[in-house]
Order: sequence, then C-alpha cells, then structure tokens
Amino acid sequence: MTENEILARINAMDGSRDGAMLAGFWLLMGSRYDIRLFTLRDLCQLSGESRTLFHAISAAYRSQSFAKLTPTMATMLMNILVSYEHEQAVKSDRHR
Repeated sequence: MTENEILARINAMDGSRDGAMLAGFWLLMGSRYDIRLFTLRDLCQLSGESRTLFHAISAAYRSQSFAKLTPTMATMLMNILVSYEHEQAVKSDRHR
C-alpha cells in the first residue's frame, strides 16, 4: 500500500478515534515526533480496517519503503490528530 492510499483511507475515517490513532502512530514512526504515546491498548482498540492500516504503516517502515515524512505529509497527519483531539475536548466541555 502506498503512502497516498493509506492517507486516503485514514482521511475516509472522517475524524474517528482510529484515524487519529493511526495518524499519531504514523507521525511517531515516520518522523520520530513524540506527539503522543501509542500503546498496546491503543492497538487492541483499533477496528479491523484500522489494524490493517496499522500493519501497513508498520511494514512500510520495517521494509524502508516509506521515506522520512515530508513537512506536507506531517502537517496532514497532524491535522487529523488535532481535529480529533479538538472534537474530544469540545464534547468533554459540553458534558461539564
């Protein structure tokens, strides 16, 4: 799976937790940004489709078929992650 295919599938998750987790994992793997800790619990909570993408990202870095993240790709992944975190903060504020 190419970077663009994986990114398109993550974007299609439309602000889901899984999409944010995958974006964070990709940022961690691709650029060594320490955005957030990605735990085994996070992996266990991913849906089947998301686990497939997780393994595709992981395999791509193990085989070195993905280059270091470009600033553009890092920005797109950060936007996915930040959008999800923002939505969660808004929901949390509504319940207070």
